[in-house]
Amino acid sequence: MPHFLQGPGEVRGLLRQPDRLRGLGQPHEWPQALAAALSLALDSGFATCIAWGPEGLLLYNDACAQLLGDRHPAALGRPVAEAWPWDWQQLQPQFAQAMAGDPVHRRRQPLSRLCGGVRELAWLDYSLAPVRDALGAPAGVCCTWIDVTASVPRDDTPAYRSIADHTEIIMWTTEASGCCTYLNPAWYQFTGQSRDDGLGLGWLDVTHPEDRPAAEAAFLAANEAQSHFRAEYRLRRHDGVYRWVIDAAAPRFGEDGRYLGYVGAVLDIHDRKLAEAAVVASNARFQAAIKAVEGVLWTNDASGRMRGEQPGWTMLTGQSYEQYQDFGWTDAVHPDDVRHSIDVWHQAVAERRAYLAEHRLRRRDGQWRHYSVRAVPTMDARGDIIEWVGVHTDITELRRTEDALRQLNAGLEIGIRQSTLERDRLWGMSQDIMAIASLNGYFLNVNPAFSTILGWSLEEAVSMPFLDMTHPDHRTDLSSKVELLARGQAVVRYEVRNLHRDGGFRWLSWTIVPEGDVLYGVARDITAERRQAELLHQTEEALRQAQKMEAVGQLTGGIAHDFNNLLAGMVGNLELLKVKMRSGGVGLARHIDDAMAVANRAAALTHRLLAFSRRQTLMPKPLDPNRLVATMTDLIGRTVGPSVQVEARLAADVWPIECDPNQLESALLNLAINARDAMPGGGLLTIETANTVLDADYAARHAEVQPGDYVSIRVADNGTGMTPEVAARAFDPFFTTKPQGQGTGLGLSMIYGFAKQSGGHIAIDTAPGEGTVIRLKLPRYRGDALPDKHNAGNGNAMQAVSQATLLLVDDEGHLRELLAEMLEMLNYRVVQSGDAAAALGLIDAGQPADLLITDVGLPGGMNGRQLAEAARLRRPGLKVLFITGYAEDAPTRNGMLEPAMDVLTKPFSLDTFAQRVAAMLKLAH
Repeated sequence: MPHFLQGPGEVRGLLRQPDRLRGLGQPHEWPQALAAALSLALDSGFATCIAWGPEGLLLYNDACAQLLGDRHPAALGRPVAEAWPWDWQQLQPQFAQAMAGDPVHRRRQPLSRLCGGVRELAWLDYSLAPVRDALGAPAGVCCTWIDVTASVPRDDTPAYRSIADHTEIIMWTTEASGCCTYLNPAWYQFTGQSRDDGLGLGWLDVTHPEDRPAAEAAFLAANEAQSHFRAEYRLRRHDGVYRWVIDAAAPRFGEDGRYLGYVGAVLDIHDRKLAEAAVVASNARFQAAIKAVEGVLWTNDASGRMRGEQPGWTMLTGQSYEQYQDFGWTDAVHPDDVRHSIDVWHQAVAERRAYLAEHRLRRRDGQWRHYSVRAVPTMDARGDIIEWVGVHTDITELRRTEDALRQLNAGLEIGIRQSTLERDRLWGMSQDIMAIASLNGYFLNVNPAFSTILGWSLEEAVSMPFLDMTHPDHRTDLSSKVELLARGQAVVRYEVRNLHRDGGFRWLSWTIVPEGDVLYGVARDITAERRQAELLHQTEEALRQAQKMEAVGQLTGGIAHDFNNLLAGMVGNLELLKVKMRSGGVGLARHIDDAMAVANRAAALTHRLLAFSRRQTLMPKPLDPNRLVATMTDLIGRTVGPSVQVEARLAADVWPIECDPNQLESALLNLAINARDAMPGGGLLTIETANTVLDADYAARHAEVQPGDYVSIRVADNGTGMTPEVAARAFDPFFTTKPQGQGTGLGLSMIYGFAKQSGGHIAIDTAPGEGTVIRLKLPRYRGDALPDKHNAGNGNAMQAVSQATLLLVDDEGHLRELLAEMLEMLNYRVVQSGDAAAALGLIDAGQPADLLITDVGLPGGMNGRQLAEAARLRRPGLKVLFITGYAEDAPTRNGMLEPAMDVLTKPFSLDTFAQRVAAMLKLAH
């Protein structure tokens, strides 16, 4: 229990009661400012109260409780306006002034209170002072009251007249006969009567004609009985408008007990009477609606379903017999209310209790009306439900009346004041910039955070164009944003550099909303975030560069190691061949074969390197993945040996794909060999095909993957599996877990490069002891129907097709001479050129050529592809055979070659070269 609630006192006892002050929460959760103020009040001997928060929730001490009279204890925790309802029109501006931070002091003010059911007038001195929160902002009002009624001068003294003459409340006095002897200036200002016109019974002349008889009779009767007088009537204001007032007076008696007359006051209660009249009128309308629209009766069976004839329901909704049967009646219920109505029905049936609900119902005239629904079950002697009898009552007007009353009770002035205080508090406390500007380019107001972040005072901020406070690089863009705002479009998260008073700039993220010619903006300082983002970017770039250098180092080291071994074997065989030729030439063939084998191994190594780097020259063709896997199964089975069982699980209706079939076969064979090596004791190798769709979420989580349709080729084994560390590096070049000399480390990296170059994706799923699954995902082919088979090149090697003329272009002289010599041995006419310009010169000079054979990478600014295009402009239909070692210079365009074009990748055997030349010359023959 908080310390300030400990101790004696009636009010302390009430405050200790649970849930006594729901609007303020639990006392131990109160703000320190409220707790401290109330502690002082409870310990004070003077009448003191605290009006807390925008609603002015009232807390007070025992002395104040006596001052409140019959309003205590109901006023505790309620809005302060309820404690002084008759005087709130006078007190409200004073409380608002104190709540704004400006204290109020008043002396000898008459206020009404209710004591023993009788309203009486008390004279009070009071002081209203703001109670400030931890930030110094007014959060409540502390009120100290002193009852000075006993010391107020009598009505017939100059002192009394002085007080009455200067109060805003209408005051009057009479003599024992009932004749008015005094009306203060407030009466004449309100009624416009001339001086002395209201004396005697002249005051009745400005009462409403309909109210005068009752007011006069009540006054004379009270005066005759020498008792308290109270009457409500309409009093004519100086502008001719009648306003409701309450006129109340207390009898005066002399020291000898002789009746002296009345001292009274008149209060304007017109607004309250209007509110009361609105309530009465609303209630009258509601009662009339109840009488005019009788409730609609209906019955449901024991399960809550509507059965049988329901004429009342038909009259109300227009539904036919067939339409409302069972739960068909819900078709007339608003769609948003149907589910709840049915759920409550089921609950009522299950719990065997009355069904109570409200929902909107469409009447037969198409109008939606609010209805209150009540149904009770009728039961037999055993307590079983026989049926439900229910009624729909139209409560539309009731709901509207309740809404109007709620809005009236909310209090417009309190709401406005609360909104203003909250806005001002947010404006001052916000750590983000808040600003109001005009379309003419100047700030109208800025909050304190503007000075904190940018250093400019309010006076400086509103005296210079906001364009001058913007970095020069952003001013043009800012002007375009202002044009958008002028057209009524909001600007959201606009990042711009604004000038600080110290000459530097701060990055701010602005959100600006226009309203007419005024702009409302909020800005957050993102300078630190921008710096962190830039630092992170630099760090990431440095990390990528380091990783790149590490990969290049690993790659070049592996290449150097393998090529040194290959060159050693090639050079050694050539040296032995040279020595043996000098000594007679015995056993030369073996060394020639060994040198060729080493050269072929070098070619295979470069092929794998190109595959990893995605720079190999592919020959993509549409193909059926099921057919390719089926034809590979036997070869894979012979390759992995009898200890490994190979199963092909081919899904039906697998989509076609487009890729290089030879590279796909090589990839599958490599994966099968890796799986065999992971199962030294034998095992199961499965190859599966399936259609799969990679969505945008999957693509976002995997680099270089495009959403769409793919065919998945899954190669799985039940071998040793890999650790996460090994799996993370499985696709790195030259990385291998095999013993020295048993693997190059390029198998998986070649497959990875092939998949990426083909527009696909590869993924690995493995764990130690659980085997490995490799998924090769290649994009679906959507072109024409697939051919029945892929035609392979054929023809006899080293045999000329005809006495054809060949134009051979290659900047490598030794290779060009070698190829020319071989072609001439086949009886071809060969014309040589070392660059593209010379070759075009020969064509322009009229040199015949049946086939253009050209390297892709040529010197002089024109590559082989450009040469072929230029030559075909001069010789349409000219056949072209490209020879290349670099896919970055590859002659394909969008992965496709034009008709009568082909490509051969270096290095190649002379036999392969001769076959390809012959095949090209046979085209269109």
